[in-house]
Amino acid sequence: MPWSAWAGTIAVTEGAMKKVRPDYGRPSAWAELIFLTLLLVFLLEQVELPAAPLMGAIAAALFPALREVKIRVPAALFFAAQGMLGCIVARSLSLSALHGMLDNLPLVLSAVLAVVVFSLAIGWFVTMRQILPGTTGIWGTSPGAAAIMTLMCEAFGADMRLVALMQYLRVILVAGVATLAARMADVTVLAAHRSFADFLFPPLDWPPFAQTALLAAICGFGGLWLRLTGGTMLLSLFAGTLLQNFGLMRIEAPGWLQVCTYALIGWTIGLRFNRAAFLYAWRLMPKILFLIWLMITFSGGIAALLHFGAGIDPLSAYLAACPGGMDSVAIIAAASGADMGFVMAIQTARMAVVILTGPALARLATARARNRLKNFANDAPADRKP
Repeated sequence: MPWSAWAGTIAVTEGAMKKVRPDYGRPSAWAELIFLTLLLVFLLEQVELPAAPLMGAIAAALFPALREVKIRVPAALFFAAQGMLGCIVARSLSLSALHGMLDNLPLVLSAVLAVVVFSLAIGWFVTMRQILPGTTGIWGTSPGAAAIMTLMCEAFGADMRLVALMQYLRVILVAGVATLAARMADVTVLAAHRSFADFLFPPLDWPPFAQTALLAAICGFGGLWLRLTGGTMLLSLFAGTLLQNFGLMRIEAPGWLQVCTYALIGWTIGLRFNRAAFLYAWRLMPKILFLIWLMITFSGGIAALLHFGAGIDPLSAYLAACPGGMDSVAIIAAASGADMGFVMAIQTARMAVVILTGPALARLATARARNRLKNFANDAPADRKP
């Protein structure tokens, strides 16, 4: 066989091997990423920062990303992490929260709809003015379910990196304001979780853990097979919620598994940045902070209405109305003696509304915004048209 034919065969074989075994990065780069993640997560946990594993993983991933180091998370692990995250979120959706919701249904619906409609109005304005690219404004201002909104947004024309920045920066600021509100109410907010080592390695109940891992694996494999970006989490979320509340399984997710789950998702988000994207996000920071301030201020107004109009104590009213960070809010509510049932009823109801309506609202907003922008362009004077 001529050398040219051998060379062609070798080239085709090498191309096929690259498709079979993609380049996910050098082992040294992965070792550095894992070390930085563990270090940052440990430091953030010491200052009790909300969503510390996820924030630490995103921050650690920025180091190789900004140096243009080639490294990426395998798709199979990413979808498995989505499946496990759905199970972790489902664990907090209990029947007790549903009972609290039904006991205060008119109040719950009013508070939920007010915050959701206001957030949608802000997102619509940002999208129409193209203050942020694509539908990023819609997803970034969604008042809850931060991890789910971050994963689902990309399929609907939003920038996952900016959405993650908006969502998790708001989670941190909301938790800080909620803690300050508890302090102002003369309540001592105690540490609601154990030491970091106890959180990572608690006593493990193996049968529920095996069931949880199996459910996450099935949903992750289904999402990978069907390419359901973001939908994988919804699949495990709904399945886990139903199975748990009907007594068919108990979700068991030890701390080390939660940290691994958040790390895989955080790495996926952080590694999508590069120097240009990071500088772009930094330039947008004043606008993002202003949008977060608007949402927190409006939620404070809703809390005032709940207090003066319905007699809810101020701390419970604010914790119920604050936009997002349900896990952080639950910790503060449990440690401060707030009305846990009422707080979690509104937080759970809003998360459910956001999850169920987010994709539809994003599609609608995108279509309407494109039509409006197109009409503006058509109606513009001829000398101003591009």
